[in-house]
Amino acid sequence: MRNILARVFIIVAALSIMPAAALAERREITLPIPGAFFSGSARSIVFTPDGGMGFAAMASSLFSFSVADRRAISEFNLLPHFGSPPSILYMKAKMEAGLIVVYGNTHRTTTPDYTQRLVAVAFDQAGVLSERWEISYVPAQPLPELAFNDDGSRIYAVYTDFTHGEAGAAASGSPKSSATPIQRIDVIRSEDGKVLSTATLSEVGADVSVVFDGAHNRIIALAGTSANVFSISNDVLTRETVIGPVADLIGVTSPVISPDGRFVLAYAGFRPIGSEGINKFVCYDLELRTTHTLFLADKFFPASDALTFHRQTNTLLVPLCAWLQEDPNGNLDLSFTSSRQGHIIVIGNDGDLRQHPDVILPKRSPDGKGRNVIGFYNEMTISPSGALGFVSTHSFRLMSFDTLTGEIVNDQPLASENRTAIHYSPEVRALIYGSGNKVVLEDIDLGPVITRIDVSKNQTSISGTNFLFGAHVTINGVDLGVADRNPGDPGREIILQRGKKDFPAGENFTVVITNRDGLSSKPFTLRR
Repeated sequence: MRNILARVFIIVAALSIMPAAALAERREITLPIPGAFFSGSARSIVFTPDGGMGFAAMASSLFSFSVADRRAISEFNLLPHFGSPPSILYMKAKMEAGLIVVYGNTHRTTTPDYTQRLVAVAFDQAGVLSERWEISYVPAQPLPELAFNDDGSRIYAVYTDFTHGEAGAAASGSPKSSATPIQRIDVIRSEDGKVLSTATLSEVGADVSVVFDGAHNRIIALAGTSANVFSISNDVLTRETVIGPVADLIGVTSPVISPDGRFVLAYAGFRPIGSEGINKFVCYDLELRTTHTLFLADKFFPASDALTFHRQTNTLLVPLCAWLQEDPNGNLDLSFTSSRQGHIIVIGNDGDLRQHPDVILPKRSPDGKGRNVIGFYNEMTISPSGALGFVSTHSFRLMSFDTLTGEIVNDQPLASENRTAIHYSPEVRALIYGSGNKVVLEDIDLGPVITRIDVSKNQTSISGTNFLFGAHVTINGVDLGVADRNPGDPGREIILQRGKKDFPAGENFTVVITNRDGLSSKPFTLRR
């Protein structure tokens, strides 16, 4: 974690029975580092657009692997670049440019020196990895961050510098205690790592971050509580405006940008107050040059690098994983084993931040391993349509939820050797997570699933999973309208006010459930 901003029934006769829904086909790629731990995060595993090849990073190595052959192709050793023991590393890839950039702070065996470093690794069509260039900045605690432009030809890197040093890339060495920190942004040519220009940000913060706005070909760099908006012309950055500082915030991190380039949403940290506190979020309106804030009274807070943003629906998923309590003497007690809660936040048309009902995990699962909590290594992810969300738990479960209502609509085991982050990859159409030194690709149901239909005298119960708010029932091609879901278990049971007289014996009836995102269940044949 980077810091507090961081990076927490009716009795019936059974007519048709099918096995309960579960995770389907499982593909594993074993990477040649026994005893290694791979996170399933989207920041550590990425895929080519065709889904044929993937890349996985951990603190010591970057791997390429074949999805079809389920084997490692190439390994790039990161230890000479970032040192050991493992550092906090992230990676971003631009497939069009055949380039992956691993970035973070160096960490040596004897003394951590926190040199900010970017290492560009190229890959060819066969997946063979090779170093393209490396850039180092002065030692500083904040992690550097970066963003690609749309075609991958330019990288925009933000980092911390000091007034006594030269701007841009610098030799490693501890900064003087009297030096004043400043934060900058470099324009870097992807092909060879040449720094083409540098600009200075208006504020200095505990974190520094950046997003690229492809809709307007501009850069938004965040430091302190301000958003610096830069136009780009001939690789030169010109600051057009600064939005902020924002009152009642201490810093911002993990920014995301709306598809139209108007809004930038960021996490603004957690303020502990006694046994609880406040989670803060801010949205910068780049058109009106204003801000909207959302303050949520919470006991728990997230790791900021575990937030997931769905751009098509402007939805932010916030898994709350950590508990921080301040005693009367100002001492802090930190725990990661208590939260069952996640937030769903949406950017409105005018930039205001709206909270959907929270995701609340059941305390336990019938066949689970202990209590269901969201731990430090757990994350939320979202389906391509944005209607269905998923969260992994400390108890090795995968919960599916409705992103409009927060309702749990499925609960199934997650077969991993370790507690893991997750993300859904559209490129391979699978849920991605880590299991020891294996990358796991698991096929999951994104639409509704019917597992059983029971008919009594006056009612019919449709059991299954992933029944979302607004789902429709169709019988023999006739749409019955919005389904009446069981209030006690809305995601897994639909009640029809139709009984045996509506389903004459000896006749076949084809039942289909369609969710509000247009995804339908497989037809289920009912015959009495």
